[in-house]
Amino acid sequence: MLQHTVGSPITKESRGDHCGIQHASHFRRAKLPRTKVVFLALFAFFLASLSVVSYADQKLEADRAKFKQAWQLVKSGRISAAKQSIKALESYPLYVYLRAAELRPKLQKPDNPPLEKFLADFEGTYPAESLRTDWLAWLATIKRWDVFLRFYRPQNDIALQCHHKTALLNTKQFDGLFRSILPLWTIGKSQPSACNPAFSFFETHEAFDDPIIWQRFRAAMNNNQPGLARYVAKKFSNSSAQTWSARWLEAHTNPHRVLSKSYLLEKDLIAKDVLFHALAKLARANFSAAEKHWVRISAAGELTPSDVNQGHKILAIAAGKAEDKNQIFYLDQVENSFADGTLESLRMRRGIQLRAWPELNRWTSGAPVDPKTSRLRWKYWHARSAELIDKNTEATKGFSVLASERDYYGFVAADKLGQAYQFNDRPIKPAESELLAFKAKPEIRRAQEFFELGMQIDANRQWRWAIRNFGKSDLETAALIASGWGWHNRAIATLGKARSYDDVNIRFPVIHQDAIAKNAKKRGLEDAVIFAIIRTESAFHAGARSSAGALGLMQLMPATGREAGRRIGLKIKKSSQLLAPSTNIAIGSSYLSSLINKYNGSFPMAAAAYNAGPHRVRQWRPKSNCIAADIWIDSIPFRETRRYVRTALFYYAVYQHRLGLDINRLQNLMQSIRPRNDVACTN
Repeated sequence: MLQHTVGSPITKESRGDHCGIQHASHFRRAKLPRTKVVFLALFAFFLASLSVVSYADQKLEADRAKFKQAWQLVKSGRISAAKQSIKALESYPLYVYLRAAELRPKLQKPDNPPLEKFLADFEGTYPAESLRTDWLAWLATIKRWDVFLRFYRPQNDIALQCHHKTALLNTKQFDGLFRSILPLWTIGKSQPSACNPAFSFFETHEAFDDPIIWQRFRAAMNNNQPGLARYVAKKFSNSSAQTWSARWLEAHTNPHRVLSKSYLLEKDLIAKDVLFHALAKLARANFSAAEKHWVRISAAGELTPSDVNQGHKILAIAAGKAEDKNQIFYLDQVENSFADGTLESLRMRRGIQLRAWPELNRWTSGAPVDPKTSRLRWKYWHARSAELIDKNTEATKGFSVLASERDYYGFVAADKLGQAYQFNDRPIKPAESELLAFKAKPEIRRAQEFFELGMQIDANRQWRWAIRNFGKSDLETAALIASGWGWHNRAIATLGKARSYDDVNIRFPVIHQDAIAKNAKKRGLEDAVIFAIIRTESAFHAGARSSAGALGLMQLMPATGREAGRRIGLKIKKSSQLLAPSTNIAIGSSYLSSLINKYNGSFPMAAAAYNAGPHRVRQWRPKSNCIAADIWIDSIPFRETRRYVRTALFYYAVYQHRLGLDINRLQNLMQSIRPRNDVACTN
């Protein structure tokens, strides 16, 4: 919209020349100065723009009202009553959804011109592809393979993928068919019955051989599916394969017996699979028995260094999970280069819990092997373990690298060095033309319409569909747009999908500020504490419902909500009341305050209790001596709760920054954790 600033009033201009000659001004229009002409033209354009915008807004609101009415009609099965409204909404973004709903009852027709036209006109949209999927499934039931193939597009559903192979088979399109079935057959789990015709063709093909059978057998055994493996083993043609598959199956049912067999040391590659399967199975059930077998087998001198490390890794993981007294010894036996994500995670947690600082420092000396292992956590505990064994130069160097990171570990490292926190805010700034073009994308407009109509489930589904194939840059632009609509939880999730974490304003919105400030003051809390919990719990999704039944911004369980509400004079008759932001914040902040008071001001303990329950925090507290907060947090047995506490602390610091406050350092919230007898710590 154009904006104009009028600097000075318009003044009358002389309409005569004052030379004694009088003009017949009533016969012709006086000529206006050029500046006045330009101004009046712009002003007229401005008024016209207002009129156009106003009309567009009014039409959009009218279309939304018509859509809601038509949607209710089609959802209640009164499609004929909605026909006129649907026709009138052809230019409305959600028309495609109405049209799909109109066509769905007529889906079970093999020759279906209206549906075919719809699929052609709206190919790639969620409603069209949803209809396509359902129609293909029906076409498969009546074996109309010619129509099926004509309208088939790649599907995620395994049954439909197999139906596609069957359609090719029945229409004698054999080129490349065997190879295309291979990834469906070699999976380590049972496939739907729709795959049977394709699998029958596959298993009778001349290229079907024992190496292919081994792929599925191995996948089934590694996936703990011995029944499937037994079925697959019947297809081996080679007697050696039959023998070794039987041995492998016995290793699953009777590992103790198999581990005593001499054939485990044969040069056959399958022998190692059998050995390690039996060792892992027995180690989980009887660690000491597995240990004895391993000492004997490894002493025979027939194993490669890789084999030895594999055996040690199996025992290390079993010992760690069983909390065996020798777990640190076995965790230390595996060379770092042979570690995997499971071992790295176990080493980290057990090393911290058991204060095995020299070993932990050694285990974290290089980069982690598993890309999923947190690099920042890894670096922090390498530096922290160095500090705890008096390698102060190494510790300082490690903390210095971490202190530049916007992260829990970065902030705690900065505390160690007395350095300022680095928030590294880099806003997403696409070109204005790119932003406008993005907003005009039909799929984005459909998501916006559902959002504006308050149809949250449909909005989420449409949004996920719209961004499903976006790259990082497009996801960032989409997140910026969603944030501009006020759809904060979806903007946050979209940046997460993009693995883009540097636009602090989008990731950490400041909303519900009045309600948060009011309740923070009433409960003696900092605003940033409540913001941090809301951001951690629901990412500001007021309608959030967890699988466990927690509700709203602060994810209150109904029983907790009723009890905490009663204490502050709020009567909760229906669980749905907890979805109201004002009610949820009032009760949630009261409950949070009670936990912080319960734990003598310890935010880490209060956050752990908020996530996992006070009864578990009591179990996790040290039995006698105090523990440094960072050690206690990363010793929590529940992975989810460990992450939750670290995240809540991190978000607390970020929200202080977002609220423009002086930073209260995390070290001030991370006092040592008191033991179960609640005796105060001396440090």
